[in-house]
Amino acid sequence: MKKLSTILLSTVLISGLYADEFDDEFDNEFGKTSKQIQQKQNTQTDEFDDEFSEGFDEEKKPKKSYTINFDGSLKVRGYTFIEPSNYKNRNNARSQADSVLELNSKLKKGKYIFSGSIFSMVGTEHNTYAYDQVFEEFRDTNKEVPIAGIKELYAIQSNDNYDVIVGKKVFKTGISTLYSPSDVYNVTLSPDPMDPYTIGVWLADFEYYKENDTFGLVFFPVISNSKTFSPKSRWSGNENVKDENLKSFIVPTKSEVKEDNQNAIRVLLRYKGTKTLFDRGIDFILDVGYGPSLYSILEYTDEENVYLETHPTAWYVSTGFSTTYKKFEIHGELYYQNVIASKDDNFISAVGGATYTLDEWVDKIGVNKVTMTVEYVKEIVTDKYDSKKTYRSSQKQRAPKNDILIKADAEINHKWSLNYFANFRLEIDQNKDSGRYQKLGTTYTIKDGLVTELFVEMFNGDDNSYYGRWQDNDRVGLQVKYSF
Repeated sequence: MKKLSTILLSTVLISGLYADEFDDEFDNEFGKTSKQIQQKQNTQTDEFDDEFSEGFDEEKKPKKSYTINFDGSLKVRGYTFIEPSNYKNRNNARSQADSVLELNSKLKKGKYIFSGSIFSMVGTEHNTYAYDQVFEEFRDTNKEVPIAGIKELYAIQSNDNYDVIVGKKVFKTGISTLYSPSDVYNVTLSPDPMDPYTIGVWLADFEYYKENDTFGLVFFPVISNSKTFSPKSRWSGNENVKDENLKSFIVPTKSEVKEDNQNAIRVLLRYKGTKTLFDRGIDFILDVGYGPSLYSILEYTDEENVYLETHPTAWYVSTGFSTTYKKFEIHGELYYQNVIASKDDNFISAVGGATYTLDEWVDKIGVNKVTMTVEYVKEIVTDKYDSKKTYRSSQKQRAPKNDILIKADAEINHKWSLNYFANFRLEIDQNKDSGRYQKLGTTYTIKDGLVTELFVEMFNGDDNSYYGRWQDNDRVGLQVKYSF
C-alpha cells in the first residue's frame, strides 16, 4: 500500500497537478461554506484558456498545447489556553502551536485536466500525530492524524454537456452556508476540533448538464474514517464529566475497538438546478444515496470489552434551496438517514437560515460593509437504534442537534475586518446539555497573500454538554497564513 501511495505522490510532483479548493473555517462540522449551486464543472478550465496566449501574434508564435499552474499556502498558529490543563499525566502544554503546508498544481491539455494537492500538518500536542504513517490511502485504520498525505489527486474529462471525474477529490454537496448536514462525504482531520482540515474522498463522478440543470451519478469505492484528537488530549473532555461516552468522545474507555475491514461502494444520484418561481430564481438540490452510512457506529462482538467500528448499510436523502430577496439570501436544507436492521438511528436534520448584507449607511461609523448569517439547526430522531445490536449509535458524532449558529463580519476597509462566530446549543428534552462556543477575531491583510488573524475562543455549558466539557479550554491565539 505504501508503494502505491509513493507512486501516487510521485505523480503529483512530476505532473504538476493542482487543486484549487481551500478549506474554509468549520467546513465539516460548523462552518465551511458549502454553496453547491454552481456552473458546470468544465468552467474550471476557463481561467486557463487565455493565460499564456494574450499578447502573442498567432501567426508568429502558436499557442501552447497545454497550460500548467502551481500554488500553495502555509498556515501557522500559536495559542495559549487561559486555564492550565487539569488532567494528570496528559502531557499537554498550556501554550501550543500547529501548522499546515499545502502544495497544489493543475495541468490542462485539451479537454483534460489533471489536478493534485499534497499537505503536511504538524503540531505540538502529544499523542495526536502519526509520524510513521505517511501517505496512507484506502483502508487507513490508524486513529492518529497523519503528518502528510494526498489531499486531492484526480483527472477530469470535460465535454460540451458532460464531465467525467475520477480520483481523490474534495466533494461538496449541500447548500447551507454555515452548517450542511449532508456535506459529510469527505475526510476531516481534526487534531484541533475548532480548526478542521478537509481532504478529498476517492470517487468516480459522471456529471451531465442540460441548460440550467445538472444531473450526477457518483460512486465512492473506498470508506475512510476521519481523524480526531487524541484521547489523551485536553479536548477529550474535562474531569467533571460524568458521561463516559462524552469523556472518551468516540471510543469507550478501557476497551479495544477494531475497525471493520469490509468495504462496500456508496452510490449517489444528484440533481442541482435553478428554477423560476414567483418571478424569482431559486436554486435547488436533491441527492439520493445508498450504501455504507456516512457515520460510524460501535457494534458488540463475541469478545468482552472488544467492539467493532463499522458503517451500517443505509439510504439517505438530502434536499435544499437558496434564493434572494432584496439584501437577504435565504436558504434551507434537509437530510434524512434510514439505516437497515436498526443498527443506528434514523433521523432528520433540518437547517434554515438567511444572510443579510448591510452596506449603505455603515460608512458613517467607519465600516465598509457588514454581513451577518443566522441559521437554526434541528435534529429529529424518527427511530432509535436497537441497543441489542449496537453498543453505541452515531449520536455523539452528529452535531449540531438543536442549535443557533451566528456569523458576522464587519469589513473596516479592504485590509482589515472584525469577525464573530457563535454556536449556541439549546437544551433537548429538559436535559442539561446546553452549551456555548464563541469566537472573536480580527483579520488584517499585510499584503497580497499574507493574512494575519488574532482570535479569542470561549467555551461554556453544562458539564455533560458538547461545549461544557471544554470550559477550561478558553484560549487566545495568532494565526498567519501565506498563500503563494
